Amino acid sequence: MGNAQSPPADPRFVSATRSFTQKEVEDLESLFVSLANQSQIHGHYISCSVFQQYFGIKGPLGERLFDLVSQQRQDGKLTFKDLVIAKSTYEKGSNDEIEEFIYQLVDVTGDGIVGRSDLESVTVSILESVFSEEYSETGSSLHREVVDVFLNAATFSKDVHRAAEKFMSFEEFKTWCALVLSARKFLGSLLVPPDAGFQSFFVH
Repeated sequence: MGNAQSPPADPRFVSATRSFTQKEVEDLESLFVSLANQSQIHGHYISCSVFQQYFGIKGPLGERLFDLVSQQRQDGKLTFKDLVIAKSTYEKGSNDEIEEFIYQLVDVTGDGIVGRSDLESVTVSILESVFSEEYSETGSSLHREVVDVFLNAATFSKDVHRAAEKFMSFEEFKTWCALVLSARKFLGSLLVPPDAGFQSFFVH
């Protein structure tokens, strides 16, 4: 009787692993084990709620980040391979690869386009994550002013058939990132350890 063959290794995971040092891989594995145990899914997966709680990103932006990191399977389970592949792209990729990931992240509705409503939702999430509740309270004049600054820096020139609003192309998104550096830094650092904090991104 022949021995059963092991399933072939995922080439994306193999490639992603090579972008980290052995110590970094071990640290990622320790983090995964800790969060998976908290998720109470037999210790094999990280749940969306535990993921959002650990990284401190909730609401539509947190849900979209979990969706992208878990390869958009929509099964509510994040594997160790998922975490390594996502962090490799998000942290070790080229600038274009990272901004492409962030562009997909800003599409919080997951419909393939980034509209003004997507960007507004992301801006609100940034304010709620970085500043106090009083500062980011929806409806306050200061809250509205900050949201408008972020939105007014963006260009939405692309038409989509039957879409209610124009959307932002990838090139327009990259221009927005260059204009609103604080937002770009925040969105590019969502998978860093939470003790790093985000306040410094908005202090000049």
